[in-house]
Amino acid sequence: MTVGGNDVRAVFAAAADAVKRARAGEGAPLIECRTYRTRAHAEGMGDFTYRTREEVESWKARCPIQTYWQRLLAEGLATETELTAIEQRWQQTVVEAFQQASSDPLPAAATATRQMVSRSSGEIVRRSCAAGRSPSPISARGADNCGAIGSAT
Repeated sequence: MTVGGNDVRAVFAAAADAVKRARAGEGAPLIECRTYRTRAHAEGMGDFTYRTREEVESWKARCPIQTYWQRLLAEGLATETELTAIEQRWQQTVVEAFQQASSDPLPAAATATRQMVSRSSGEIVRRSCAAGRSPSPISARGADNCGAIGSAT
């Protein structure tokens, strides 16, 4: 399913439909949200050799956050004060999450392969293997395999 990625309501409707279909056993849905990258691929990198400033600016004007903000105001669904309070709350949430992540210890390298998804079973591997070997994510035996990564045995 393809949807305009800058239209908040269209993305929400597509996601709700995808969840409904998945819960009904219709398989795993894929939603393609078509949008536009308004920034360069990397900081400090110029990217106006293959697109114009006008093109980028026209997409910036379609910012989903700003357009939805204006839509909520126009439809009387929220006030500027309410939206500003929401924005301040999420900004604080991001700051707190960053601070928490920055203060948490780095995970041990030995845990890098834990909770991997088995390609054969789709189940999350939640155990450690004997002799410090990791479960193979591509084994024909899936979560039961404790061979070396990439092992087919």
